[in-house]
This record gives sequence, structure tokens and C-alpha cells, in this order.
Amino acid sequence: MLSRELRDTSSALSVNILFIWTLIVVGCFSQATKQTCYTNHIKSFRHVFVYVTPGGCNGSTAFAHFLSDLLRLHGITSYPVSNECLKPWNNPFFEQADCNLTRATEMLVHDAEQRKMLLIMKATVSQLSQPGILPVLNASNASIIVYYRKDVMRRLVCIIRDCLYSQHVLSYPGYPVLSNGIRTRLCFERRRSPIHVQAFINVSTLPSNVLLLQASTSHWEERLPLQYRTAPIFSFEDLFAFEYTDKSATLSYLAWHGILTLANLPTECLWEWLLSRSSTRELEDMSDLVYDWNRINSFNSHVVASVDDSEEWDRRVLFAYSDPRTSPSSRVRCAMMTNGQRPLGNNSTTYLSGESISEQAKP
Repeated sequence: MLSRELRDTSSALSVNILFIWTLIVVGCFSQATKQTCYTNHIKSFRHVFVYVTPGGCNGSTAFAHFLSDLLRLHGITSYPVSNECLKPWNNPFFEQADCNLTRATEMLVHDAEQRKMLLIMKATVSQLSQPGILPVLNASNASIIVYYRKDVMRRLVCIIRDCLYSQHVLSYPGYPVLSNGIRTRLCFERRRSPIHVQAFINVSTLPSNVLLLQASTSHWEERLPLQYRTAPIFSFEDLFAFEYTDKSATLSYLAWHGILTLANLPTECLWEWLLSRSSTRELEDMSDLVYDWNRINSFNSHVVASVDDSEEWDRRVLFAYSDPRTSPSSRVRCAMMTNGQRPLGNNSTTYLSGESISEQAKP
């Protein structure tokens, strides 16, 4: 009897020992797997990464955050500064540099190199053209890419909701409203607010504004500084396709891999990182983003929607010009004008009066 109890005890002890060893082996393997993501930070990488965009609402904030999170897995830390540090008020060295942006940028780049951090900078063509900026970037051997958003219609909606129209020199594009049609001045702060904001679109200027935004994302080689006209071009839709469907993870992997390789940055954790975050978002329906979307979508003779069947999440909307004298959209603008909502200035969407959308403005 005693012998049987000893055997049972010995057997149980053996099982426990085996279980403990299994945990140790698995733990060591997991640690070794994690370690592979931390080895490449030792090799040299370019400490300045610049992505050139045609302006706001291209998903530039998401780009910077994702790149920072990904590189953190490899032991690389992003420099703690706004990605829009080519704006004087976002550069921590601007005052120290006697309000000289070139000198402040040079000091910022030097500090990032000294601290072995990656400085992620967003830039527009006009910012790159500022005197002295390009020599600083060239001296730092900066990696430069072009980054934009294919979906022009969604970009326009974002511009209206964020009140960024003056930045893009758009003509009366519309203004942000609450779900009940009341105008709001949350603008960019709506991104940090629980309040849902929609875009009220002025259909009379919609065709020209869409074409203007389309033009801003084409012919990069003619607008970039000479030495960067061969910079590789990446789109928000390709880089973040994985978030909407796991079927597009390979597309996103190839795009991100190209960016990381360009900057001599590690790629070991890229595939696992993409898979862990795949299919985590749904593409917002336009009816949720645009106030009275049916009003916009009903102009079938003036609006041509082109949907890429291979990637349903990638929607491109093209608009054709129409005669304003016969177009239903002209009634909307006239109703807005007669209701006392006259636009002020060519590039402003500030209206004299009327916080709510007039019923007359609906066709």
C-alpha cells in the first residue's frame, strides 16, 4: 500500500517537473522570439525620416503612430516631438535658435542623432522649399518618401470636419455639423471629442474642389525638389489595408517593408505585427460621415462613383463638371445665399448667420 502511494506521488512529481520544464522551454523560446526583434537596433539606421504629404487629412497622424509603435518592438525609440516639427511652434529648439527655423531644425536633427532616436517629420512641398531646410536634411542623410490618400472624397470630408479648408485653398467646400444639422466649431478637436461630427457639403463647389484635391496628389515629380523627385510614393490605402481585411495583409506588408528597408530599419516583427492588428476596423459608411449623404449621392447625372471590386474598402469617387445654371446643386447654393448664409471671402466657409441647415437647401 505504501509502495503504491509512493509510486503515485512519484508519478505526480514527475508530471509537475515535466510541466515546469515545459513552461521554462516555452518561456525561453518566447523570449528568444522577442529578442530577434531587438537585435537589429544595433545596426546603423537613418535617424531622420521625412514623409511628404499634399496637406492634412491624409492619415499622416496614423502613419506616424504606427511607425513609432512598430519600431518600438525593435528597440528603436521615436524622438518625442510632434511629427509636424517643421512648423516653428512645434520645434522645441525654435526659441533657442533665435527664431531661426533652419537652425532649430539642425539642432533638432543633431539631438535625435545624439540620443540615437528616430525623428519622424511630416512635410509639405512648401515646407521643404523653405530656405535652408533641404541642406539640413541632406546632411543628415534623411529618408524621404511621398505619402498621400487615394480616396479624395473621404479626404474632402475629413478636411471639412477638421476645418482645414484654408490650408487647401478650397472654394466654399462646406462646414462641420452635428448629427441634427446644427453647425459646430469643434473642428480638429472633434478627434478628441466623443461628439460625432459630420460634414455638410456644398454640392455647387464639389466638382471643382474634388478635382483640386486630385491635382494636389499627382505630378509629384514636378513639384518636389530636384534631388527628391524619385522618392518612392506610398498611399494610406495600401499601408493600412490590413486593418480592414486580413486578405490585404500582404499588400500592406510589401508597402511597409519597402519603407522600413529604405530607412535601414528592421523588419523582423512586421508580419506578426500586421496580423495581430488585421481586420480590427471597419470602413465608416459615408452616410455616417456626411450630413444628408443621400442628397449628395442622388445627383447621379453629376456624380460618377468608381469602386475597385478587388478591394471594396478602396473607394474612389470622381466628379464631372456640370452646367451650374441647370444643375440641382445650384438651387442648394442659392437657397443658402437667400437664407442669410452668405460665405465670407473666396477661401472661407464662415457664414454670416444661420447655425442650422435650412430646409430650403435640401433638393
